[in-house]
Amino acid sequence: MNAKTNLQKTKSATIKMVSSGVNERKTEHLTEQALQNVGFLASDFQFQGAEETEIQQCIPSKKSGAFGKGKPEFIIRLNGDAADILVIECKLEKSKHSSAPNLKVDSNLKAADFAEDGVLHYMKGLSKEFNVIGLAVSGEKEPLQVTTFMTLRGGSIQRLKNKVILPRQDYLTLLRNSSGYGQKSEVEVLLFARSLHNYLRDEMELSDQHKPLIVSGILLALKQPAFEQGYRNYNDKDKLAKALFVSIQETLEDAKIDEKKRDAMMSNYDFIKTHQRVKEHLRETIGRIYRNLFFALQPHSSLDFLGSFYGEFLRYSGGDQKGLGIVLTPRHITELFADLADLNPDSSVLLDICAGSGGFLIAGMAHMIKAAAGDSKKIERVKKKGLIGIELAPHMFTLACANMILRGDGKANMFMDDSLKPSSTEIIDRLEKLKPNVAFLNPPYSKKDKSKDELRFVLRSLDLLHESGGTGIAIIPVGRLIDDGPGTVQVKKEILERHTLTHVMSMPPQLFPKVGTVTAIAVFKAHQSHWREGKQQVIDDKGNPVTNEKGKPIMETVLVPRVETWFGYWRDDGYMMKKNSRVERSEGLWQETKNKWLNDYWHMKEKQGQSCKRAVTHLDEWVAEAYLETDYSNLVEGDFEKEVKKFLLYKLMVDIHSGDDTAEDPI
Repeated sequence: MNAKTNLQKTKSATIKMVSSGVNERKTEHLTEQALQNVGFLASDFQFQGAEETEIQQCIPSKKSGAFGKGKPEFIIRLNGDAADILVIECKLEKSKHSSAPNLKVDSNLKAADFAEDGVLHYMKGLSKEFNVIGLAVSGEKEPLQVTTFMTLRGGSIQRLKNKVILPRQDYLTLLRNSSGYGQKSEVEVLLFARSLHNYLRDEMELSDQHKPLIVSGILLALKQPAFEQGYRNYNDKDKLAKALFVSIQETLEDAKIDEKKRDAMMSNYDFIKTHQRVKEHLRETIGRIYRNLFFALQPHSSLDFLGSFYGEFLRYSGGDQKGLGIVLTPRHITELFADLADLNPDSSVLLDICAGSGGFLIAGMAHMIKAAAGDSKKIERVKKKGLIGIELAPHMFTLACANMILRGDGKANMFMDDSLKPSSTEIIDRLEKLKPNVAFLNPPYSKKDKSKDELRFVLRSLDLLHESGGTGIAIIPVGRLIDDGPGTVQVKKEILERHTLTHVMSMPPQLFPKVGTVTAIAVFKAHQSHWREGKQQVIDDKGNPVTNEKGKPIMETVLVPRVETWFGYWRDDGYMMKKNSRVERSEGLWQETKNKWLNDYWHMKEKQGQSCKRAVTHLDEWVAEAYLETDYSNLVEGDFEKEVKKFLLYKLMVDIHSGDDTAEDPI
């Protein structure tokens, strides 16, 4: 009897479920029709779950919650491969529209039984990776009952007021007008760079130099609406590669890059048309970059995306930045330069004669645009006349130009040439017209040609400024600032004859962890000699003062420092090493540290063990450590014990690695 009753119940439930499913198809059909009426195409729809693994793996099952098992009625990509998804859940009866009024994602959802509950359940999973519009739809005839929800990736789900189905562009507008749309943290960008690096290495088999170029090329091509909307329609890999190449060229033309520079840039992208592995994986690569990076390129952000990619590609490919002479400046330091120079959107013209991937120019542009507070004329001046970059390496020049174009600066004054010995008068003519008054510089490190050592670039950078009292800031290896060799002393002498050394700040020893170069930031006033004329008594070869026949001292005219240089000991910026990267020890610590540094810098405060002022010459060391007095006030017995332990551990490690069995016990 019980078995029979149970069988009848099972049959009844099955019939009811099948009937419900068949009837629910009415709602799905009406919804599909409504979507097509506002412009969606039949090819847009993915039914009962996503056809694409990267989407499906984010959709949880209604019953078990297992990811990858969910089956919403419709999934639609709103923007091709970008991270914008429309998910729809339908129910036949309007009584099944929601389990409770004003339902929220943290409510006790009954995802299998109600439309709103179901779509919120799916959105919670999808929002881990995507920006999502969710529609709950119920009813067996028009008008359908519709609830609209929206969330940005990783954000909270909002209930919107929209009660009808809208065209695709309206949903995109809702997402893009939301604060934070497309934004990614630097950490997220670097994580994506690492995963993309592995993909480009393993699938495309690209060289270190070509990896960032393919990224920049795809980003430039995506600025062409026809390519952005149509690249997915290319089934022929050769035609897609050609379309990408042509779209890059069109973007450069739109940016009014002159023909000579454009040809130089395009020659770096030739490999796209000929590299077979690139063509085989191009469509998927475009999709990855479009979704993860294209919309993250905020015009006013100071993050040097392509520089970050380049640095990560070098690091994870085992590339030797120092060997290449390329040392990319960390973002927080490029931003610090802009603060030190106090860049002005009305008047500052920033020059970087070793532009690299454009990190300093981007930070300077972002600083000035922010200071312009929305004034379009000031912003236009910054973009057209406020930035000048010179870079000799063709691939780095291409990255720098691409970086500036992607920031909306299509007319950046970028030059591919040797800044020490330009092959064209165009650079000098342009500098005469624009009159740069600020210079930022991270010169090539460890050049074998001593005529191109770091301090020669510093001198050249300062000489090119057109304003007496203009600001020059350079980050330089400490070794160059303390070297007493004749070559270094000579170029330091030339610098001080024409310019003034105002500040030097010793930077953290692990600021460039891959390279291992310890650096300091030096600040100069251009075209104001460090020297003034002074009088001093003549001293003979034996060190005795020389007097005349009347016993009066014989005086001579000498050059003495006109000002005292301020030296800061900025060894701790609030960052620490973690898995071969530098990260903040705690959130906000860098900003707190920077504010303190800037206050000391502007007021030239002297603090024991932290900062001091000294009159220095070309014969002296240009680092704080040479002049600071040790502050013993905070030392305790534990500090001594700690240093002794460190020394003993070091001594022990030396003995172990030496393999000397006769070494004495370090204790």
